[in-house]
Amino acid sequence: MVDKPQKSKDEEQGGLHEGKAVSRRDFLKIAGIAGATIGVDAGLGGLVAACGGGATTTSTAAGAATPATTAATTTTTANVVATSTSVSAAATTGREVKLGNPTPQTGVLASFGAYEKWSTELSTKVLGDGIVLGDGQMHKISIIQQDTQSDSNRTGQVAGDLITNQKVDMLVCSGTPDTDNPSADQAEALGCPMLFTNNPIEAFIFGRGHTMDTVEKYVYGMVFGVLQEVIIEPQAYSKVPTNKHVGLLFANDADGNAWAPTLQKGFAAQGYQVTLPDLYQDGTEDYTAQITAFKKNVCEICVSSSNPPDFVNFFKGAIQQQYKPKLVFCGGKAFGDFSFANSLGDMSIGFMACWLLHRTFPFTDSLTGLTVAQLCDQYEADTGMQWSENCGVQAKLSWAVDVLKRATNLDDKQTIVDAIKTTKLETIYGPVDMTAPVDKTVKTSRHITPNLCLMADATSQCVRAADAKPNPVTKWKYEMNVVASDGVANLPSYQTIEQYYA
Repeated sequence: MVDKPQKSKDEEQGGLHEGKAVSRRDFLKIAGIAGATIGVDAGLGGLVAACGGGATTTSTAAGAATPATTAATTTTTANVVATSTSVSAAATTGREVKLGNPTPQTGVLASFGAYEKWSTELSTKVLGDGIVLGDGQMHKISIIQQDTQSDSNRTGQVAGDLITNQKVDMLVCSGTPDTDNPSADQAEALGCPMLFTNNPIEAFIFGRGHTMDTVEKYVYGMVFGVLQEVIIEPQAYSKVPTNKHVGLLFANDADGNAWAPTLQKGFAAQGYQVTLPDLYQDGTEDYTAQITAFKKNVCEICVSSSNPPDFVNFFKGAIQQQYKPKLVFCGGKAFGDFSFANSLGDMSIGFMACWLLHRTFPFTDSLTGLTVAQLCDQYEADTGMQWSENCGVQAKLSWAVDVLKRATNLDDKQTIVDAIKTTKLETIYGPVDMTAPVDKTVKTSRHITPNLCLMADATSQCVRAADAKPNPVTKWKYEMNVVASDGVANLPSYQTIEQYYA
C-alpha cells in the first residue's frame, strides 16, 4: 500500500477532481489521440448512407503510395527479418489478392484503427513485390482498409461493400464486437472467408444469437473468454487483502451483456459477493446510482470494461463521492493502451486490465519473424508511440498470409476455408491450432469451438515505468506488469500488486 499521490498540475487546474464531464472527443484530445492521425472531427459513429462513404486506405505488396487518409508514419523495417515469403524467380505471376479490413479509423474506437494502419504498413513492406501462394504463383497482396466510424451498423455496410463491390478474397478484423460481429455476419451471409482476433467469445457468440454449438462455414477467429477472466482475475485479486466484495460496472452493449452476467456467476462461484447495478447507457455522464450501490455494499474491488470516456466520468464521480476501491480492473476496452494512463496521470497506477499481449510473451510473428518484444520495439520506432497490447493486431494478417500460402485454389472460397481449418501456427497472440480436438472446457482447451481458438490472456497492472518488471524503463512514464496469466506455457507472472491510493 502506498501513500496517496499528490495532485498533478492537471488535477490542480481542474482534472479528475473537477465536476465537468468528459466527452468522447475531449478524452481523445486529452489522451493525445485526436488530430491528424485519427481524424476525430470526421465523426463519432454516425451512420453513412452509402457503403463507400468512409475513408478507404489501400496498401499493396508492391509498395503503392499511401493515400492521404493514412496516418503519416515512417516504417523502419531494419529489424524485420527475411521470411519464406520471398519472391520466387521461377514462379509465374498470378492475380492480385485482396484482404478487406473494416477498421475504426474515426470515433471512440479510433485508437484501434491507428494500430491497424501501422500493422498494414509494416506487413506491406515485408510482403514486398509479392509472394508465392498455395497455387504456386506469385501474387501481389493488397490490404484494403475502410473506416467503420466506430459504429456497428456502419461496420456492416463497410464489410458488405468490401465483399460485394471490392471483391476481396478474405476479410480480416480485430478489436471489439462493434467491429468483429457485424463483419462476421456479412462474411457468413455473403460467403467470404474471414479471420478475426481480439474479441470476447461470449459477445461474439451470444451477442449474435448463436450458441457454443453453432458451426459457421466462413468465419474463424482467435478470441478470449470472460470465463478466462473469471479464472485469471482472482489470481491477481488474491494478492491483496480485501473483503472479496466486487462491484461490476458495465454498459448496456454487446460487451456489457456478455461480461456482466458471466462475471457475476463466475465470481460468486469463487466466493465473492457481487454487486451488479443496472447496466448504464453508453455515453452516460452521471454514475451516482452505480456508485451508491458499490458504496452501500462496500465493494473493495471494482471491475469494468467501459469505453475510455465513460470510465473516466465514472471514476471522477467515484472520487467525488468518496468511493475508493482497493483494486480497480478497467478492462482492455478503456485501458487498451497507454494514452489512458497518460491522460489520467498517476491516478492510473494500480489499475488492472485484460491485456492479450505483453512484450514479455514468448511468441514470434510468422510473417515478420519478429518476437513480441521486437514487434513492440518496431511499433515504437515506427510511430514514436509506446507499445501496447494492440500491437497484436498483426496476428490476423500473419494468419491470413499463412492461410493463403496453403490454399491451392484462390478462386475457390472452400479451398481457402479448408486451409483455415488446418491452421497450426504460432502467432504473437499465442498458438492457434484449428486441428486440435474441440473442447468447450476453458480450463483444459484452447480450441473452444469448431470456429474459435482461445488467445493467451493475462491480467496486467499499470505501474511507474521505473517499477516495470523484469526490467525498469526510462523512456516512458508508465508500464504494465503481468500479475496473472491463463497458463499458456512460459507466460510470465509477477507477484507485486500496487495500489494507487491507501
